[in-house]
Amino acid sequence: MSLVNLLEPGTKVTVSSTAPQTSKKALLTSSDECWTSTSLPSFVHLILPNPLNHVTHLALTFQGGFVATTISIYIAFQAGESDVNLGLAFGGKIYPEDKNKRQIFPIPFPPSQSNPFPSTAEPRIALEPTNLNPTPPTPAPITEVKLEFESSSDPHGRVTIYQLELLGAV
Repeated sequence: MSLVNLLEPGTKVTVSSTAPQTSKKALLTSSDECWTSTSLPSFVHLILPNPLNHVTHLALTFQGGFVATTISIYIAFQAGESDVNLGLAFGGKIYPEDKNKRQIFPIPFPPSQSNPFPSTAEPRIALEPTNLNPTPPTPAPITEVKLEFESSSDPHGRVTIYQLELLGAV
């Protein structure tokens, strides 16, 4: 299975802060430019021009020494067949390493179209006597992703990212 970047042109990027001589637009390109936050906590919020299906992973390329070492991920998705966006929901946390390389993480919250708000009290797939071989639910189309950077390897709390990608198999 090969993962490809599913982000489309027209993706809106908002950030908490931008250090001088860096740009939030650099997050979506593979150029040598970067985005740097000025302090913690900080965030990057992607609003997608069209709902994305099959998003399963997130890829981040940091500058070593300026890595967000704890990131909370929030995801908004489209509800069923309608155009209704249910708002951002906490998906989970990831913990990148302090390295200069591209790091790929499974998105910790793949809501399904049948149950967009999975409960920890209920089993993920209910086995009924007639359904002994269930197939995993189809992930709901993602409309927004917000990354909140809670800690950094930089003592001043800066985070530098060269590229952010939403990945999936097509």
